[in-house]
Amino acid sequence: MTTGRARQGDIRRPQQKRSRKRVEQILDAANSLIAERGSAGMTITEIAELAGITPGSMYQYFPNKAAIINALATRHLEEFSQRLEAELSSLPQSAEEMALAFDALIEADYQTGLADPAVRDIWQGMAVDKALLEMFTAESHRNVAALTEAARPMVREAERDGLAVSISLMFHFADSAIRVALGKPEAQGRADIERIKSMLRLIWFSMV
Repeated sequence: MTTGRARQGDIRRPQQKRSRKRVEQILDAANSLIAERGSAGMTITEIAELAGITPGSMYQYFPNKAAIINALATRHLEEFSQRLEAELSSLPQSAEEMALAFDALIEADYQTGLADPAVRDIWQGMAVDKALLEMFTAESHRNVAALTEAARPMVREAERDGLAVSISLMFHFADSAIRVALGKPEAQGRADIERIKSMLRLIWFSMV
């Protein structure tokens, strides 16, 4: 015999699944509009129309356009963290393997920005939006901590006390340089990316 609690759970799960699906539809619609005309040029009404829902229904999930953009930024930052976790899932065993992990993260971030104009728009918004900047900073701290832990066994003892600062500077240099590269024609941007990789390798191998 099914209990009342079980029946309630059975009802809730499909509703939660539908809610998650609806949120993803909204975010995908907003991402498409940002890619087409930038975040400043889209409206709640347009997002709702593209997502196939009413503007009134939008407010069940997001109170305003800024909340949608923040959710998209969160999704991007989580994707980067997942890539980082995958790169470090089997900890690099040598300085060269660590350098290859740096290369792969730079390449993946560049390719993401190249393929999705909405990501570039959100990155630019981080420079002037306090909430986005705080979100990026918090996620960066976690990613720098993971990279520092992986790198620590490989660096010289004299470098270990300042390693977190060094990794943080490398991380933020790469992030800024990738954004600059994405603002250039692809051939020039590609040259910049290869230069970024080479420069970070020089910094990294100076510590090991």
